[in-house]
Amino acid sequence: MKVAGIVCEYNPFHNGHKYHIEKTREVCSADYVIAVMSGSFVQRGMPALISKYDRAAMALMQGIDMVIEIPVRYSTSSAEGYAFAACDIMKKTGIIDSICFGSETASLDTLSLYADILSANDDSLNNLINQLMKTGITYPQAREAALARITNSDVFELASPNNILAIEYIKALRGSSIKPFNIVRRESAYHDADTSDKESICSATAIRRILSENDVTNHLNDKISSFVPEGFSKMLDKTLCPDDFSMALYTSLLASDGHYDDYLDVSASLGNRISNSLSDYTCFTDFAAHLKTRQYTLSRIQRSLCHIMLGIKNDTQSDTSGPKYDVPYIRVLGFKKSSSALMKMLTNKSLVPVITKASMLHNLEGYKKKLLTEDIQASLLYEKHFNYKHSVKGSVNEYTRGMVIL
Repeated sequence: MKVAGIVCEYNPFHNGHKYHIEKTREVCSADYVIAVMSGSFVQRGMPALISKYDRAAMALMQGIDMVIEIPVRYSTSSAEGYAFAACDIMKKTGIIDSICFGSETASLDTLSLYADILSANDDSLNNLINQLMKTGITYPQAREAALARITNSDVFELASPNNILAIEYIKALRGSSIKPFNIVRRESAYHDADTSDKESICSATAIRRILSENDVTNHLNDKISSFVPEGFSKMLDKTLCPDDFSMALYTSLLASDGHYDDYLDVSASLGNRISNSLSDYTCFTDFAAHLKTRQYTLSRIQRSLCHIMLGIKNDTQSDTSGPKYDVPYIRVLGFKKSSSALMKMLTNKSLVPVITKASMLHNLEGYKKKLLTEDIQASLLYEKHFNYKHSVKGSVNEYTRGMVIL
């Protein structure tokens, strides 16, 4: 029995994701496909458009057999942290034997070459990156330029988001029995915000742009219905955006009393910049844009602000001697009834505890408990903001909600 893994956010789920699932079954000869998915907050340091449970349900409706949540500390991490944590989860399931990711580059050998160079952590590469950064470009840009120079490659190939993640997945799987596969993205690039020339597949970025510009009008479903599976556009009528959390972020910035570098991804210099700019605060997105510099990318800023808002500090893993991106449990968000054998396999073979509901927090201790507590608190904050914005009353919360079972 073969089980393939997909790392995803499904923010929101669209036809490109459906195509990816179908191709994963094909290229991996998979009997089951497991999605390892971001939860309430995603890798750009932003809240997900809709809840993790709705996104899990979407995935299960479209061919995924099980959805496992990436802890919020890692789902809002850099490409390296996000990829390494997701791959750590796959390894610890004890049942996933392949991973399939999308990329802009067709050649897995080329991606593996880049991964080998970065994994070697060679002094000459690091020195070249440092030299390039002195010209005023960011670390990601310097790393791309250095790799391009060393391998005589096109820097665009290295700069595309899916290629960056693909390289990190390959790095994270070094020494593992999990075999990587890749498929080339169809029709739309990762950050392509234009939909005018697309027939059935556009990027999640483009869909989010439509949602933000229209703010749920009568014509909204017509604009995105061709890019998502049938019926899914209705599920996007009620969404959350970063600026819905503006007051929560501002309150957290004030409560931190200037100790911003206590939080994950916040350096001392960025902390000082936040302190000096706090009087200019208006909303989440404007403040992030205001803080952006050559040194700090917008995504890095957003992740840092998200960590401050969620109370995710640098010292969470100080009581463990485990690896840098250790995930000490597996949180199952949902599965198909027809794939119940997969749940049994996971329970029997997982190398770490399998969590099926938030109330199981009381059975954990140490780092496991800290990490799950961060997840629960992030989801509770998300749910409160969603319920307030959309006048939802009497809804279940993270502690009382069970898995999505279809």
